[in-house]
Amino acid sequence: MMIGFAKLIPAFTVLLQTGDDYNVGTSFSDSTLLLAHVVNGSLVSVPGYLPKQLNAPLFKGEDVIHIDDKHESATLDFRGAFLSPENDILYMTFTGWVNNSPQTAGFLQSDFANGTTTGYGHSFVQLGFETGDNKYNSAVTKKIFVGSEQLISNGPGLPLEVEIQVSEVSY
Repeated sequence: MMIGFAKLIPAFTVLLQTGDDYNVGTSFSDSTLLLAHVVNGSLVSVPGYLPKQLNAPLFKGEDVIHIDDKHESATLDFRGAFLSPENDILYMTFTGWVNNSPQTAGFLQSDFANGTTTGYGHSFVQLGFETGDNKYNSAVTKKIFVGSEQLISNGPGLPLEVEIQVSEVSY
């Protein structure tokens, strides 16, 4: 028996769809700074994770992306809010990174029109939630969540999509 290792409990699937990206330019660290407006998305609980199934559409979201000077990796910093069916706001943040791999190369070069999907295992995030509603407060706040994401390009002129499989870290 292995003692002290955390376990992961499947919790949510997060879908995000970007709109316009705003290229701020090259920062002092030689990384490219992009501001990605997230225009559509959802937060859906895994059946059985919450007492009541949650399917909350995105209310508002932005992602700050730093791509390194060689376009080999990127860091992510997302802030967004989802609206529950009862009109409660669930504020979600995540930070993470995209690793360099053949699957992510086009995305790191800002070539989102290639019609490919990275698959899972090339980008990971740590997530947190805040809400003032008692129905969700104990279920999502003061907990640590991690996720594996895949980047999805649907082809030329279509928005970039991000799908994250989120798990609660437990012991």
